[in-house]
Amino acid sequence: MAGLNRVFILGRLGKDPELRYLQNANKTAVCKFNVATSKSYTTKDSNEKKELIEWHRLTIWGKLGELAHKYLKKGDGCCFVGELKTSSYDKDGQKHYATEVVVSEIHFLPSRKDVNGASNQQNQSQSNQNAPDEPPDFSNEPGFQSSGGDDDIPF
Repeated sequence: MAGLNRVFILGRLGKDPELRYLQNANKTAVCKFNVATSKSYTTKDSNEKKELIEWHRLTIWGKLGELAHKYLKKGDGCCFVGELKTSSYDKDGQKHYATEVVVSEIHFLPSRKDVNGASNQQNQSQSNQNAPDEPPDFSNEPGFQSSGGDDDIPF
């Protein structure tokens, strides 16, 4: 039976991405950061609203990693598409496991100030003076992979 390892993470960055280069002949870039996702629910007993926050480790390789480091900042909301990878390491004689998302695509979301209706009047008055705060278009950059529409959806 064939399997599918595809992950979609829609969340916000917990801190600025870190970029490093491997000490290989190509000096391959690797960008790492954490993304928070949340789920809201109401308890049946007390009708109290709760929020469950989950943190995910993300890694982006190569040119796409360099672009992510350049354009993504703490608090930015994005949709990341990739696959799960689990690795193991020994620490103090005990085996530990770490699972991360290896990202192959990035889709930007509107910034918080674009979504927040209270700041729309300020944004409109400042829009005449400043260029709009839009995410960059990566479609012509090497290393960028587009989903290509709905044809990639496996269901």
